Amino acid sequence: MSQDFLQLCYVTNDFDRAIAELRAAHDLGPFKELRDHRVPFSATQTAVGHFGLAFKADTQFEVIEPLSGDVDIYRSVLTGSEFQMRFHHTGRHIASLDKYRAALAQLKARWPVPIDMEGFGGYYAYVDARPLYGHYLELLCFPQASVATEVPRY
Repeated sequence: MSQDFLQLCYVTNDFDRAIAELRAAHDLGPFKELRDHRVPFSATQTAVGHFGLAFKADTQFEVIEPLSGDVDIYRSVLTGSEFQMRFHHTGRHIASLDKYRAALAQLKARWPVPIDMEGFGGYYAYVDARPLYGHYLELLCFPQASVATEVPRY
């Protein structure tokens, strides 16, 4: 397995049910769960939510339930109060920091980048590609044995 992988992320208003739905649909086992997890988006902005991660082969599934703080980037895809699980972004993990920076520079030349952070021992950025793709693009650069790569694999 390469250190590079693709991530499919869903935002939900019911973390446990969303994980159950993805497990059933994709023959996945238990997810790595980070409940009430704080994710900094800038020096002054932090989102708090439940985050779940699991691999099927080299595709990582992520589930996010936004709870509090600066969660508009996630909550904006949710409407109403009934159960929802909405596609939010594709993520691309790039193991090489130089390649990560080059890819991010290329995307920044085309679209706004509302989040560009260093944290959790690596780097992550959200690119607002919704006008073309209908969703965000996320770039990740984390070492082996990190929050992003140390995830159950099925």
